[in-house]
Amino acid sequence: MDNYIKDINRIKSLLAYAVIDTPSEEFYDTLNSLVSTICNTPIALISFIDDRRQWYKSKIGMDMVELPVEETICQYTLKEPDILEITDTLQDDRLTENPHVQAENGIRFYAGVSLRAKDGYAIGSVCAADFKPQQLSEMQRQALRDVAKIVMLHLEAKRQNEEMEHELRTVLTEKIELSEKQLQVQDKVYNSLLQAISQSNAVIEFSVDGTILSVNNQLADMLGYSPEELVGQKHSLLLKQDLNPEEQDYFWKKLAAGEPFLGKLKRKNKQGDTIWVQSSYSPVIDLDGNITKITNISIDITNDIKAVDALEELSIQKDHFIANISHELRSPIHAILGFTELLLEKETDNSKTKQLQSVKNAGDSLLYLVNGILDLSKIEAGLFQFDSAVFNLDDTVENVFSILQVKADQKQLQFGYTIDPKIPDHLLGDKHRLSQILINLVDNALKFTQDGEVKLSVELKKKRRKQTELIFRVSDTGIGIPEDKLESIFGRFTQAEENTTRKYGGTGLGLNICKLLVERQGGTIFATSETGKGTEFTFELAFDIAEEQQETESSGATDDYTQLRGRILMCEDNQINRFFAQQLFSDTLVELDIAEDGKAGIELFQQKTYDLVLMDIQMPEMDGYQATEFIRNELHSPTPIIALTAHSIVKEKETCLEIGMNDYLSKPFRKAELFDKIKFWVPQENMESTVVAPVQFSLAILKEASGGNEAFEKQMLELFLINSQESLNLISAAREHSDYTAISREAHKLKTSFGMFGMDTSTLDQLEKHTESIDLMTTIQKLGNQLNEIHSHIHNLLK
Repeated sequence: MDNYIKDINRIKSLLAYAVIDTPSEEFYDTLNSLVSTICNTPIALISFIDDRRQWYKSKIGMDMVELPVEETICQYTLKEPDILEITDTLQDDRLTENPHVQAENGIRFYAGVSLRAKDGYAIGSVCAADFKPQQLSEMQRQALRDVAKIVMLHLEAKRQNEEMEHELRTVLTEKIELSEKQLQVQDKVYNSLLQAISQSNAVIEFSVDGTILSVNNQLADMLGYSPEELVGQKHSLLLKQDLNPEEQDYFWKKLAAGEPFLGKLKRKNKQGDTIWVQSSYSPVIDLDGNITKITNISIDITNDIKAVDALEELSIQKDHFIANISHELRSPIHAILGFTELLLEKETDNSKTKQLQSVKNAGDSLLYLVNGILDLSKIEAGLFQFDSAVFNLDDTVENVFSILQVKADQKQLQFGYTIDPKIPDHLLGDKHRLSQILINLVDNALKFTQDGEVKLSVELKKKRRKQTELIFRVSDTGIGIPEDKLESIFGRFTQAEENTTRKYGGTGLGLNICKLLVERQGGTIFATSETGKGTEFTFELAFDIAEEQQETESSGATDDYTQLRGRILMCEDNQINRFFAQQLFSDTLVELDIAEDGKAGIELFQQKTYDLVLMDIQMPEMDGYQATEFIRNELHSPTPIIALTAHSIVKEKETCLEIGMNDYLSKPFRKAELFDKIKFWVPQENMESTVVAPVQFSLAILKEASGGNEAFEKQMLELFLINSQESLNLISAAREHSDYTAISREAHKLKTSFGMFGMDTSTLDQLEKHTESIDLMTTIQKLGNQLNEIHSHIHNLLK
């Protein structure tokens, strides 16, 4: 009998929230998406359970709207005080007859936490599920608990607001009736009060000077006062932080002039705690047009603010989780791919070469999966950035097909592409993201095609003076897609058939990423297909037409790095990566020193002169950011620094450049990528000469101006070190934004200092007067090398 009464009370508690059978809401869908992402599961549910069914308020990976309660796993979650986690459902005796567990490809993992109302009854659950066994980390479990708390905070706030709005309407009716009898106020007063009260639930009336005239019970209850304690007090009593007299006077003068106010404010209750309110101040006008009082109506939104703060905290936790996972996964992948590349270069035995190539292919596949998941997270967060640069469409498409040609040859498929000749040769846009979309779609077509052909056509849809719209079609003669699956294939972790992943491989992320990349660039994508005959994916994108039709890719580059020279300092805490670096440079003429962290790197940097620093970001003692800031701000050295990082955080490249690094390379990287950057930042043409040219630098003008005051001379030299480095950083930053005016201005300022020390100003002349017609990056690098030599010379003088 007790259980029956408890269940009736639980149902009453659920029905009080009036949530079952309501439309879907973006708030719950956003929370549910976080659950799926954080728990890394294809299924995530926010649901409520009455006496006969489990109804889904938000669902991912589930087609059904509801489920009989006896078939649910969540029924057991309601009985648990904390998270119910079943790492392998086939091992749980409670689920031996559950059809959704025992079915082929059924649920194999489940984790859920109950939604508990204020009266303690469990009314629903937040859960995640997978088709394979797994186990959550403690951070994932805590995130699941936090999401459940946010759901209940939102439900509770919504219910309270509805109840208080109902009470407020009652107060409104009483107040209007009283006003009609006592004051005979016409439509203007009535409409003003009606508009203010209709959007709030706590009422307080002030005189024009801010004295409280009356309050309703809702307002008094919200602040913890009795009405009698508030009447006669000043407005400042309610403020979390008192305004100064001038600000209060200005605020009330605007109200007295008839200007209303609407916005979020902090209130202070009787205990001194903060309460957030959505508040409106409305002047009440009498029949003669005079302001008689100010009506303030407020809604308590404290729970909403807390929910938003909790959601933001979850988002921060997600970003940190992704950053750490990125670093932990990409670091070992970097070592695996790097050592494999070195072994492939030297191995002559065909059998071993094939084995090494298999290792490399497996590593590339793993890297592709990791990058896909990280890209997906960044795109969803709205923080994914697109480049805008001139590129050749023919070259981009040809490169995509050259990458996938071997796979097509292995299947003996017809494999080719056509490009509309009316399309301009050079476009302005993100060629890397276009390549990513095309590789995903073409590789997908190759995967599902056993006979026939895979082809790409690029057509001109519309051409304006500065922009062109293109249609890309990727078609195949493969297995095709059932018509009822065409919409769902663009979903995350989705395949057309349940056995697709097992038979053909893949994660179900590729098409989802393609759709997001296309749509974030303002395009559209769709698919048409016929089972057994083939599929065609079509997407449309617009590109600006490049004003200067010029080649953007250099040709004729050599991959012979045996003569690569330079004095290089590497800061790297990972032992495997340090060993890999030693092997990587063993066939070059580079003088390499390696420090185990940033602090050790600074000590080496102060002992020797280096042409370049390779800086890891995440290190103990002193990380790469701190080491770079020390080199730039304390040592005032312009030595080029390249960030080498396994992180994949949004805008990290911009962060590296902002603190003073010159370039950025993400792990895992190919040997050629690193060596080409070294060749750029450490010019090789003069490396063979052992005779060091004298530095063009003179103290004659400074000594004449100082009159022999050595302290003044030292101060001026130190000031030059600081200012010249700042100017170089500003010039480099301005180049990133094509701000030619700022480059010219900084070059002009720096020329004055160069003149004082008798230095060569030819490079600065180019930057000042010919900014838009020169190779900016090379010229700025030349200036950096010049400053590097001068700074070293000045440091020796100061010693």
